[in-house]
Amino acid sequence: MASGWACFLNSAMPSPEYPGATACMKDRFTSSHTASSSPANMVLTRMSLMICASLFFLCRFFCPYHRKAAKVKGGQDRFLCSFLLLTTEGAVSIYLYMDKKKRKDEIVDKRLEAGNYRHEIAMQVPEGSTRIFEYGFGDGSLLLGLERDRGCREMYGVEVSPHAIAQMDGLLDGAWLIDLNKPDAWLEEEYENFFNYILAPMSLEHTYDPWYVLKKFNKYLAHGGKVILQVPNAQSWTCLYHVLTGDFPYVSGGTWDYTHIRWYTLKSLVDIAFVAGFKVEMYIPEIPNNVDIARLQEKREMHVLRLPPPELGEMDLKPIDIAMPYDIGETYPLFLATSLIVTLVKDRTPEDCAPTPRDCYLESYRLITPNPLAHNPPLIAHPIVPSGFQRSLEKAKRLHEKMGKS
Repeated sequence: MASGWACFLNSAMPSPEYPGATACMKDRFTSSHTASSSPANMVLTRMSLMICASLFFLCRFFCPYHRKAAKVKGGQDRFLCSFLLLTTEGAVSIYLYMDKKKRKDEIVDKRLEAGNYRHEIAMQVPEGSTRIFEYGFGDGSLLLGLERDRGCREMYGVEVSPHAIAQMDGLLDGAWLIDLNKPDAWLEEEYENFFNYILAPMSLEHTYDPWYVLKKFNKYLAHGGKVILQVPNAQSWTCLYHVLTGDFPYVSGGTWDYTHIRWYTLKSLVDIAFVAGFKVEMYIPEIPNNVDIARLQEKREMHVLRLPPPELGEMDLKPIDIAMPYDIGETYPLFLATSLIVTLVKDRTPEDCAPTPRDCYLESYRLITPNPLAHNPPLIAHPIVPSGFQRSLEKAKRLHEKMGKS
């Protein structure tokens, strides 16, 4: 899946600084170390084990003799005994280090061989970065890959799976078995304003209260840090085609995975981020590799949306043409993107850090969100329930005044 380019919401057109980035991702990562299976690594591990065993027996049988002889011969024998013990300890440390490295390499290499390593997310984290936190780290391959292949340090993460926590035992600098959706799930105070990067690849669609979780991200993100999200794109042509033909499939894996409980478009992510005190700095539409990115970047007016998009080539599907009442040329790539990578930066401290309530809470934010995509004319009426519209307006006014004072 090719991302094509990075797009900045404060510019009229996508930035050309990211062309073809994904094309080199696979080459860069598949050529990374395979130390877990290299002969040199296996020899070192076996040698460390042999040294450990040999020195253990030396200390076990030799040291008691020297302890007795020390009464006559003085400190030389005590020195030899101590030397043997320290050497054994060093050999054990080497063995444990090699064993841990082997475990890490096996996890990353397994995901690389399967072809589903999260290259696109990894490439958004600069080499040598520190204090990286992943929301829902799964098998841990992304964090361990960043550590091994991009020289990153200080890796942390949360998971709701006890099995995932057990598999990563001792491999991360910090791991929590908690569900950040819950009001009693917090990291320790020392991690406030701590992390330089918070990663949430393909996890926010599994999150019941993304507004609340993002508020916690705001609390833990260091000043100048970034949150990098990756979500399936509900605006993609495949989603539209299925819904227009009356289909809403539930399957295992992919965009239509039955465990997905939230759906996002770029516009809705801007709204959600604003509630949590963030603004969208950049987004990357992940577009299939066979699309001509250069042609897609050309400025052109579009008033008809064809599904499937002709840029994808011949497909065994009957085309659907949708007449749009405004020019969709600028946002057309969003219809081709199967998923989105979105970078968030802090804009302000959230007005609260509580679970998302009802009573027109989200509606009041929606009315004042500075959304760059809101200039597109709405095709239907505002979705706020009519009975709560006036209350939403009043709350939005108070909220706006509160933000102006802060």
